[in-house]
Amino acid sequence: STGHDNLSPYHMKLLISCLLHPLQILINRIITEGKFPTSLKASKIKLIHKRNEMDLMNNYRPISLLPVTSKIIEKIL
Repeated sequence: STGHDNLSPYHMKLLISCLLHPLQILINRIITEGKFPTSLKASKIKLIHKRNEMDLMNNYRPISLLPVTSKIIEKIL
């Protein structure tokens, strides 16, 4: 699943040559300003069914899906 940016790792790999320079600018800005953009911190919450009855909330666990861009930048920094 994708984060709130709806960009999957697959699509990021396809577009990396186009996105490399903008990512570099963004990373340099994060380093110089010392601030990570709020929009890259936002996550989408999905519920994953664990077991038993599907109509009981206790049978689900939440996972947070971060934007792919955020994950890439965090690995670099």
